[in-house]
Amino acid sequence: MQTLVGPGTPFSDRNVTIHGLTAWDVEPAPAFNAIYDWMSKMSGEIVACYTMFDRSALGAACSIYRLDEADCLWLDTAQVVRKVWNQFSQKGYKPDKIATYLGIEFSHHDALEDARTAALVLLRAVEETGLSVRQR
Repeated sequence: MQTLVGPGTPFSDRNVTIHGLTAWDVEPAPAFNAIYDWMSKMSGEIVACYTMFDRSALGAACSIYRLDEADCLWLDTAQVVRKVWNQFSQKGYKPDKIATYLGIEFSHHDALEDARTAALVLLRAVEETGLSVRQR
C-alpha cells in the first residue's frame, strides 16, 4: 500500500523544500489515524529504515493521535552499511551515496523510493556478509 498522509500539524515550507509536496498535495490524503490499523500490522515484524527518521516520524504521529506505537524491531540500514562497507563506517553513508556505490537508481526524498532503496541496500548487505536480518 502507498498513500500520502495528512500531517495532522501545520504544513511547513521545509516539507516543500525537502519533498516537493505542498499542503494541497496532502489535502485529500487520509489522516494518520485512518491508516493506523494498516500500520499496526508491523507489530512483531522487522521494519527496515535508513536512519531512524522513519521510526521517530511514526512515533510522533502516534503521539499526536494518542495511539500505541507498533511493537516491531527497527533495523537501521544506515548502521548496517557502516558495518558492512568499511569505507562508509565514519562518513559518506547517506542513501544517495550508497545507492551510487551499489549501482542502485535512486530518487531521494520520496518515501516509496527511500523504502525501496533501503530494502535493496539491505539485500546487498545480506549478500555481502551471508548474514540474515535476524542475526546480529
